[in-house]
Amino acid sequence: MKRLLVVLLCALTPAVPACVPEPAASDKCSWMTDAPLRPDQGRTSVLVDVSNSTRASARRPGAPDLAGAVREQLARAVERKDAVSIGSFSGPGAEPVSAGGPLNADYTTDNDRNEAQRREDAVACLSERFADAVRAAPAAAGTDVLGALRGAARWVREGGGARTVVLATDGLQTTGCADLTRAGFEGQGEIDDITAVCAERKEVTPDLLRDAELVLRGVGQPAVEHPRPDAAQQAWLEDLWRSLCRATGVAAERCGVAATTATGGDEPTAVAADVADPPVSFSARTLRYEVPGDVLFDTGLADLRPEAQATLTRIAVGIRTRAYRSIEVGGHTDSRAEPAFSVELGQRRADRVAEFLQRNGLSDITPVSYGRTKLKCPFEYPGGVEDPVALQCNRRVEIVVTLR
Repeated sequence: MKRLLVVLLCALTPAVPACVPEPAASDKCSWMTDAPLRPDQGRTSVLVDVSNSTRASARRPGAPDLAGAVREQLARAVERKDAVSIGSFSGPGAEPVSAGGPLNADYTTDNDRNEAQRREDAVACLSERFADAVRAAPAAAGTDVLGALRGAARWVREGGGARTVVLATDGLQTTGCADLTRAGFEGQGEIDDITAVCAERKEVTPDLLRDAELVLRGVGQPAVEHPRPDAAQQAWLEDLWRSLCRATGVAAERCGVAATTATGGDEPTAVAADVADPPVSFSARTLRYEVPGDVLFDTGLADLRPEAQATLTRIAVGIRTRAYRSIEVGGHTDSRAEPAFSVELGQRRADRVAEFLQRNGLSDITPVSYGRTKLKCPFEYPGGVEDPVALQCNRRVEIVVTLR
């Protein structure tokens, strides 16, 4: 009876407070943050690359539309009723920065009448959260896509259901095993070499995303003021990321690598003044192989270890597949020994590597010693204490191939 009276009253005087419909909740994410994640729930991690190469600038707008590129993946995560984590990454190591806590996209947790609205709200919420992530400033210079991938993999593996990782990135890694700043961007051999080095360094492992799905969107499409690949380089870059995807244990048919040609993220976002990314020029005509000294030699010695042969053979095969002009083999040491000894040791090591490459069909090789003059990790004694990691970083052989 009371409800009937209210209905009649509203029909006669619709302006009374009791008759005004409740406004829709402005925060579409509230129910998604409140609902606990289930142990058996599928997990989707969505990360956006916020390094400078993906960003528009006030001088020249035209960033890739990464939000549009992942829109379908966000909707699929809702359809799967996944737990979803969204964040950004930049800099070496690229530990993801969350744009908020995990969201439960299971829209069926409420009564049936609310399912359609909740499904719609879930997609809108994820889109808003992704937009927040896109606006994050880069934390440091450079891009480590594989570092972000490892961070995402850790989170999705915590769930008991299906696992999906979505990376919105131009794929222009500038650090680590897949550093593209000196890449030749040609040939399957170079792709195989990069993938093998990444596997050796454990930056990708065959169990990282086994039985999962990996989706990369935006590959090869930086903001318009940055160098872009031509068609052949674009195809090479996509093939590289498919190879690295398979190296993480993902089945080939579940490696989704694609570019996005649309621009739409044109509003520049403030970035730290000291963030200066190393460029990927797509015009580099050199290949660079860096081999840690302890892989090739015992401490203080210049005789190749038996284990070194497999590494150097693979490098030799990779070089033979390309047209090149010359090869420089550079020996580098740490700073512990006297300069004269460092130069001598670096030269003997460069000589041994050059001789091995020559025996394996290569020519026009120049062995050079840099001794301790080009330290890659200069802080060998932080606080006056020897840092073995930095010392090992500096003991290396660099093979630089100048292409035709």
